[in-house]
Amino acid sequence: MEFRQGDVAYDNRPDTECAPCLPVELARAFDAGGQADSAIAQYEQFITAPYYNRLVDIDPLNLALAHERLGQLYEQRGDSARAAAHDAQFIALWKNADAELQPRVAAVQQRLTRLGARAAAPRR
Repeated sequence: MEFRQGDVAYDNRPDTECAPCLPVELARAFDAGGQADSAIAQYEQFITAPYYNRLVDIDPLNLALAHERLGQLYEQRGDSARAAAHDAQFIALWKNADAELQPRVAAVQQRLTRLGARAAAPRR
């Protein structure tokens, strides 16, 4: 894939030391291409990739959005537990977001409530 090739330097090693940078871009590309399983795998890799400067370089723009999207993708797959876990992370990260972003937080809170009700419903 083009993103992977673009992350290789002249010495055939990664172009940058930013371990989470490539996975988040790949996640978006797979997501846009309708490849949900690959998008989930890359978003999960992004979230867990160690990087000494995450809080400054990449997380402020991407971490909450990755959790939000993972909540949606897991819900589409019927994995309520994982969807709820990512929704809770998104809400925690954006609970004090600007007023114009609060409708997104409210929408995720509603989804989390719906997921909780679905999990609590008796199975037939």
